[in-house]
Amino acid sequence: MAPSYRPEAAALLPAGLRAEVDAYMASRQPASFLASLKQRLLLPQHETILCGTKYSQPLLNALVFYVGIRVSATCFSKKAQVYV
Repeated sequence: MAPSYRPEAAALLPAGLRAEVDAYMASRQPASFLASLKQRLLLPQHETILCGTKYSQPLLNALVFYVGIRVSATCFSKKAQVYV
């Protein structure tokens, strides 16, 4: 049996970012969203040195997890077939 994890969707990302991700996923607009998202995932320089990476791994993981939940919910609600 596969593990199951169902967190509150609201807890995955900060509210403002979640709203922007939802809007972008619905309309693919604005085109500049992806570039701005990359900047928002960056850590401050002093944390970059301490963490050994320039991106916020917890925020990046939350983003990937949230988008995955949204995509799978959309596929199941539309009874769409996903080809891999």
